[in-house]
Amino acid sequence: DVIIRNNSIYDNADRGIQFYPHAVDSRVYGNVIDGNGQGVIFSSAGDQASTGNLVEGNVISNSRLRWNAESYWEDAVGEGNVVRHNCVWTSDENGYYSQNGGVQTPQLGASGFSAEENVIGNPQFVDRASGDFSLQAGSPCEFIHGGSGVPAPGSVTLEKHQQAVVEGAPLTLTGRVDSPTT
Repeated sequence: DVIIRNNSIYDNADRGIQFYPHAVDSRVYGNVIDGNGQGVIFSSAGDQASTGNLVEGNVISNSRLRWNAESYWEDAVGEGNVVRHNCVWTSDENGYYSQNGGVQTPQLGASGFSAEENVIGNPQFVDRASGDFSLQAGSPCEFIHGGSGVPAPGSVTLEKHQQAVVEGAPLTLTGRVDSPTT
């Protein structure tokens, strides 16, 4: 149940975000995860696996050693991990890790997480070299605004925040409604 939001996580030798060994129901949104050895990894140790984690509405870019998003499982394989509505970009000169915007797919060994509706595009940071990760006007990542991870104005995003739904019991939903500005 960890929440990581609205951070700039950059230039780490290894991972920007590591779900290990048993991260459960964590949320990562509204972050810039740039220039790390690897961007985001879901993993396990022995019979403990990271499960039910959501990575949404982030810029994940320029991983130097491996994937922007990937998985590695020792024994147990996690379930329900999702990487969606992110803006992903790779400048990796090794074509293998540049595939799919740097997001590992099942055909390339990914398991235990799904990747959905991510946008592949150069984020066009204002001044990456100086650590200014603001986006220039016209960036394909502009839909990542205010850390909300909401991909388009006029949409509604709601999330259930409890493990099981019991008939007749209250259900807690959190979310955001954006309306177009004119």
